[in-house]
Amino acid sequence: MNADLDLNLGLFMQPLYPSRKAFGLKIAEDVGKVERAEQWGFSEVWTGEHFSGSVYSVTNNRMFLSYAAARTKRIRLGAGVLNLPFYHPVEVAAGIAMLDHLSGGRLMVGIGGGGLQSDQELYGLQDGKRRMEKMFAALEVVRHIWSQSPPWNIDNEHYHVRLESQLFPELGIGSFPEMVQQPHPPLALAASSGASHSARLAGENDWMLLSAHFAPPTALERQWETYQEGAGSGRTANPARWKVVRSVFIADTDAEAEKFVMNPTSGTYKHFEYELRLLRHFNAQHKIGATDQTTVTDLVRDLVIFGSPETVRQKLADLQDRTGPFSTLLMLAHEHTHPDEQEHCLFLAGQMMAEDRPARRPEPVPASLMARPS
Repeated sequence: MNADLDLNLGLFMQPLYPSRKAFGLKIAEDVGKVERAEQWGFSEVWTGEHFSGSVYSVTNNRMFLSYAAARTKRIRLGAGVLNLPFYHPVEVAAGIAMLDHLSGGRLMVGIGGGGLQSDQELYGLQDGKRRMEKMFAALEVVRHIWSQSPPWNIDNEHYHVRLESQLFPELGIGSFPEMVQQPHPPLALAASSGASHSARLAGENDWMLLSAHFAPPTALERQWETYQEGAGSGRTANPARWKVVRSVFIADTDAEAEKFVMNPTSGTYKHFEYELRLLRHFNAQHKIGATDQTTVTDLVRDLVIFGSPETVRQKLADLQDRTGPFSTLLMLAHEHTHPDEQEHCLFLAGQMMAEDRPARRPEPVPASLMARPS
């Protein structure tokens, strides 16, 4: 092996479907990805949510994860992220408690402000500053509910939550469900820019940090520095809390991997083609380091880690050396345009990560997926 690599392996689903498959087909594909990720040794899976986009497949990630929990046994399940400003915090607190039980304590909760512009308009929250203020105000209420029993009188700029007079413990009225994971499931914040406020806040609270797939290595390095600054001098920042999302494609050889990711019909290429088009529409291409001259091929070459298992292993080790000691690689899931090659990729990823940790070795899979696709 070219490098010593010690990483947990997870799957991150936005989930984005540029081809706009039928809604039911998209959901079925996503469920299948979760099931196979568990079979192939992945430790966790995260999924986003968007309400008003035909290119997306999950409109409520808690609902999706409740179904995924019933279809799996071991893999941890992450809401990545829960668009908190669009929900009432009491409903979130109660719903997360229930999902923590449905998952058998496998739940993780990422918090976000809701990045889809049409969702923002639906909820009257197009002002970014106000939306983030509301997110943190809602999180304050949720954490208060999780941390203590009523009576409650929680008041901030956006919410007033009161439960004081209608408490009848002998009848079970006014009580709140307890968590499996105490005091609550692990929390995470997502970060894309380098000096991210979210990274600092995550460090202050010892929460998990989810680094976006389009953050260049320089931004990842700065995010870890910011996370450490948030932790302060009184506590050492824990690398086990840092999870980095990356688009990764593994094939049996470097040439096969490059041929796939550069193919305009591949899920990888289509993903970045759509993202570049979307960000240019909103004049926000700088978020992925693109200019007016950047091509899709440029993005794929800069943002995708591809090659044989040995090559990808070395690239990941180099990325850790450059950016900092992230503990978990979250592979960005792409739409299945070439299922054999893409499933073979995920199988190879599971095998590669298991080499350093035999106890995590994937379960046996069909021979058709272990062989190189023809």
